[in-house]
Amino acid sequence: MNVTGIMGSLNMPEAFQIYYVNFTYKHFGDLVEPGQEVTFAYPFKLRPEDLAMVNQYADERETRVQMAMSVFYEDADGMDYSSTYFNETVTFVPTASALDVTFLLTLARDVTVGAVILFAVAYAVLGRDAVDALPAPLQAIIPGAAVEAEVATGLVASDSTAGSKKKSKGGKKKSKGHKNY
Repeated sequence: MNVTGIMGSLNMPEAFQIYYVNFTYKHFGDLVEPGQEVTFAYPFKLRPEDLAMVNQYADERETRVQMAMSVFYEDADGMDYSSTYFNETVTFVPTASALDVTFLLTLARDVTVGAVILFAVAYAVLGRDAVDALPAPLQAIIPGAAVEAEVATGLVASDSTAGSKKKSKGGKKKSKGHKNY
């Protein structure tokens, strides 16, 4: 036999001919020799909107549906067949909370990574101005930011400027081509 594929569906429990959701057909095309057995994986995921189509209160109370899974195959003469290997009423139970710890940790990680990337881009574009725009507590975290800010504002005297100021007669000394500030 040639197993051509598997497909599943969710149906109305009271009227099987009414389909709520058809799961994607998965093609296999595997030959199974006489006397052999083969196992096939058919992963599927039920989305919240699929259950909402069945029961508008699916997030608050249990939802009962008829689930059917069928395998499609052909014999050596090329005749097509199908067999429903699972056909039962199943109950979907809502989760306790939409916000769980895993979601919150993932959100915190993503926000932190996003902030770091945003700052790196801002620093690459704006340079030192990006650090200066940060609040003081965050500037203290960045190595060298506070020292550079103090030097830029003149709060720290450097050795090159110490003792270089001279008093001149009559106030300001004028030099050719340069303005003294």
